[in-house]
Amino acid sequence: MAKAFGAAGAHVGLLSRSQKAADEAAAEVDAAGEGKVLGVQGDITSEQEVDRFISKCQSHLGAVDILVANAAAINRPREMSWNLERGTWDEIIGVTLTGTYLTCRRALQEMIPRESGKIICIASTSSLLASHGHAPYAAAKTGLMGLVRTMALEAAPAGVNVNAIGPAYMRTEMTAPSLEDPERRERILASLPMGRVLDPMDLVGTCLFLSSAASDLVTGQLLLVDAGLTLI
Repeated sequence: MAKAFGAAGAHVGLLSRSQKAADEAAAEVDAAGEGKVLGVQGDITSEQEVDRFISKCQSHLGAVDILVANAAAINRPREMSWNLERGTWDEIIGVTLTGTYLTCRRALQEMIPRESGKIICIASTSSLLASHGHAPYAAAKTGLMGLVRTMALEAAPAGVNVNAIGPAYMRTEMTAPSLEDPERRERILASLPMGRVLDPMDLVGTCLFLSSAASDLVTGQLLLVDAGLTLI
């Protein structure tokens, strides 16, 4: 998605847990577009590091007009909710929900006074459906939609939009273990009426729409990109 924003001419700031990953992603975005690119290492669960990231973006790239909040974590292997370690719960909620809140809060502090801005949170079909063996992930993604709707309501008078995209199974580093298991992959494909696992690029059109003037009156919504998963 970052490459799509770069290709559209946007300046792009990237936050990653490792500087190496941030630099690699920044290089890909830089090759795809003409805007400035900044890769920053940081911990999304740290208020101070999120503040540092946004400040660096402002210094190097200008005002924060669009925020895409897509950090997430999930427990591996699957574990029944009554057997989960407390530390696993805290880590997943911390990254997926608290980290998203901290990032959105800091962006809103910049957007509200300017009365302009777009926030897009990457939710999930798990925001609507149970996720067997992944209780903290489901709880975080469900809670995320409560956060999105509340922030949208609060920011609406300032003309700031807050929305979410809800993908189904998507090829990412986080889902690789499931998709590499032939039996699990077969079950996943059987659950998707359109018969295809998503690629991150499948979210680009929706993301660009929610970032544009075409969505100025769309706020507090969950736009599903789920290959029909929630239809059955």
